[in-house]
Amino acid sequence: MDALVIGGGPAGVSAAITLRQAGREVLLLERSRFPRYHIGESLIPGAVQLLGELGLDAAVAAAGFVEKPGARFYDAADGMDVALTFRDAPSGTSFPMAWQVERDRFDALLLEGAAAQGVEVLCPAQVTAVRPGPDHVEVEAEVDGAPRTWRVPAVVDASGHKSLVARTFGLRTHIPKLKTHAFFGYAKGLSRAPGVDGGNVVIGFAPGGWLWGIPLNDDVTSVGVVLTEEAKAQEDLRDPRALLVKFAQAYLPYPEDIDAQLFGEVRAYGAINYCATRYALDRVVLAGDAAAFLDPVFSTGVYLSLQGGRDAGRAVAEGLARGDLSQAAFLGYERQLRLLHHVSLELIQMFYQGRFGNLLRAMDGRPHLIQEVVGLLAGDLLSERGMVSRALMKRANPDVPLTQA
Repeated sequence: MDALVIGGGPAGVSAAITLRQAGREVLLLERSRFPRYHIGESLIPGAVQLLGELGLDAAVAAAGFVEKPGARFYDAADGMDVALTFRDAPSGTSFPMAWQVERDRFDALLLEGAAAQGVEVLCPAQVTAVRPGPDHVEVEAEVDGAPRTWRVPAVVDASGHKSLVARTFGLRTHIPKLKTHAFFGYAKGLSRAPGVDGGNVVIGFAPGGWLWGIPLNDDVTSVGVVLTEEAKAQEDLRDPRALLVKFAQAYLPYPEDIDAQLFGEVRAYGAINYCATRYALDRVVLAGDAAAFLDPVFSTGVYLSLQGGRDAGRAVAEGLARGDLSQAAFLGYERQLRLLHHVSLELIQMFYQGRFGNLLRAMDGRPHLIQEVVGLLAGDLLSERGMVSRALMKRANPDVPLTQA
């Protein structure tokens, strides 16, 4: 066994398949039995491109997910209502569409795809310890209730929000610049735009935060509100459903009675933004949500996980080929992932500071600006072609963690 991957979500699958494509033997341990619930249903074209590289796009395309042609931004305060389509992205950016996915089905498809490409998958397998050593990494887990131990040359931690390695070694911390909290649930029968535009994600502006409306299959819409620490402090948190209804009714463009359409549990996730101060140790790299999670206002979660897993898999494959799996050998991986995270954080800050809304209001009659904004929404975050992306990269410092951004 050349490498062990912890976690069977998008980052883990991406890392494992990338290692298999490099001819490596890979074991993947996933703690949950799939399918299982997960939030984060809206993809962007950058993620679709990566699915193609991983040989997973055909299975996802055949699964019948709602096609996502773009994004709609709505501000009830002044009536701004702007729909942007990925077809207007700069030439060569990525694909002209994405999908809105039920993550239980989507993640299961990806894990099945990894197994079909030769990744050994054990599920459920709860990793309990990771111990890097001078010539191997010792990993302990419970598999179907029985203890197992592996000694492998390298590990990719893609354990998601559990952040197993970061927590074990005291590396996980919140991002001071960005403390936001999410409240979300599901509604039936909410209005959609006619035709293909009915697949757009809807982003609503609100004081101290924003809202999402994600159209899914069976006339279900994922509905959520994200609030800053200051805005959350002004609300009564004893009833998350009432809070979600209050904001969704006021700041999303649905004419229906949101309270009457909501069904099931309304969930609350606190302090959703965090990062690890290092993305690699000797023989261990962190990828996806195990490395960092950023506010999902631009639907970048799955994209960042797939890209981080792809880059982690390449870094480990190169380290195995060179015989150097030291922390120093992974510095290039760390800097690239940090750059992507820093640029994403700067773009998110633009939203919360009102500058992104101003950009949307300034686009009318300016096709080049429209093209650039759509490119960012599609995942073209590190482009040298656009004025905004160049400014974001100029502000980013990949040599420091997000805590120092």
